Amino acid sequence: MTIMTADAAIVAKKGEAPTMPRASTDPIVMTITVSKPDLLPKIRTPPTRIRKSSTIKMIVALTDICRAERFSPWPIHLSMIFMRYIYDRSPKFYAIFFYWHIFFVFLPIKTLPNIEINQRLVNPVKDWMLSHNETIAVAESVSSGLLQLLLSSADQAMDFYQGGITAYNLGQKSRHLLVDPIHALSCSCVSAKVSAEMALNVCRLFTSNWGIGITGYASPVPESGNKLFAYYAIARNGEIIVSKKIDADKDEPAKIQLLYVENVLKELAAHLLSR
Repeated sequence: MTIMTADAAIVAKKGEAPTMPRASTDPIVMTITVSKPDLLPKIRTPPTRIRKSSTIKMIVALTDICRAERFSPWPIHLSMIFMRYIYDRSPKFYAIFFYWHIFFVFLPIKTLPNIEINQRLVNPVKDWMLSHNETIAVAESVSSGLLQLLLSSADQAMDFYQGGITAYNLGQKSRHLLVDPIHALSCSCVSAKVSAEMALNVCRLFTSNWGIGITGYASPVPESGNKLFAYYAIARNGEIIVSKKIDADKDEPAKIQLLYVENVLKELAAHLLSR
């Protein structure tokens, strides 16, 4: 930095050329003292509250999915904590890891039932009911609403599906479906007679032509001898058309429930097409 000295103020004497200002090349050192170090810019700012809260909400949502799918949520928790750790140190790498996690961890989780199962099992029932101008209702216990989900998700469901009820214990079965409480108590509500009463009375309850009743075990318990089985019945206009038992090997409860529902819908479709 060049500083003009006081020589620049010298006025030339008479008859002499004016003196040119002399430059000084001495360096100037400037010292700045900051009294408040907190005012200095930080290299890395901490994550905002919004991002922290969104991470917590995501963990809660994924925990609910894990419980619904019946597998442990702890791997998801550890993964989310690791993702949080990565974000604090490298946001760019966090984005790459996040999308990898979505495509290879979360998307492979399949919910039950899917569209393919719905079309394959429910469409024959739907087509027959619509062509014959008849309706159907369901009473469930062991399948816990899975039949209702499949039937209600079909196209034009309002034109053939009256509704359904999930009665899980003896009190609700007896109150809503008029199941014989003495007999139901003796067999833990799992018998061919109970399923028949459920099928007949759901027709009355929903004013439908057809009714399905299903009860059984999706998990091994002492009352079932640690075996998995279910009874179901199909009724039409106050008469039992089909009454069968389904035996299953030990597996995850959700898969057992789907197995029961598939058997019921296959039997119903086969019976309708044979009429």
